[in-house]
Amino acid sequence: MAGRVPTPATKGAELIDRLNAVGGGAEVDDLVLRRIRHEAQQLMGSDPAQAHTVLGAIATLEGCTDEVRKHFRVALQQSGHSAWVSRNYSVSLLALGQPDEALDIARQASERAPDDLDVLEHLIVTALEAGRLLEARTFRKRFGKLSPERSPPDESVEQMLGDAVDRGVFREESIQEVLRAVREILAAAGVQRTSRSDLTTYAADPDSFL
Repeated sequence: MAGRVPTPATKGAELIDRLNAVGGGAEVDDLVLRRIRHEAQQLMGSDPAQAHTVLGAIATLEGCTDEVRKHFRVALQQSGHSAWVSRNYSVSLLALGQPDEALDIARQASERAPDDLDVLEHLIVTALEAGRLLEARTFRKRFGKLSPERSPPDESVEQMLGDAVDRGVFREESIQEVLRAVREILAAAGVQRTSRSDLTTYAADPDSFL
């Protein structure tokens, strides 16, 4: 998108890239996580926002929701509530099966970077995960105006389910209840879903830390 310039590579960006690679594997390598955690802790003195973001991402892979919240809240404070910290926080919450909270955070990210397509893509995905079909439709329309040549994520799903709600086939609340039940079943079975969004290493504004 015009006006977006990548920031120079940073240690935090390198660690996030490595975590995305770890999270994309069939199993999480605990030894690799320990190494990345050690390197993140070394960043505390020079860039605590990056350090806490990486530690929050590690906590996501370990399934420690309270630790995720703790680290990302500090990262938000240290970064001046950067849109990209908010997006990463939302990605982590979504991966941990907290779509409603993730959607709240994703909305905040979009408010700070309303024209950023990557933030908006994640917002659409999160709204659908939360069963907020009509809200996802609104975000999709905004996406189309910003980038007519680029298809938004899960467009067919949103259109199919949204049209069914419009026709009265079922209520949006019913979809939310089904999704909630599925998450509970997966959690009881010990199945951890992965988010369809990666943590980002790209800064949307000069005040972002990544």
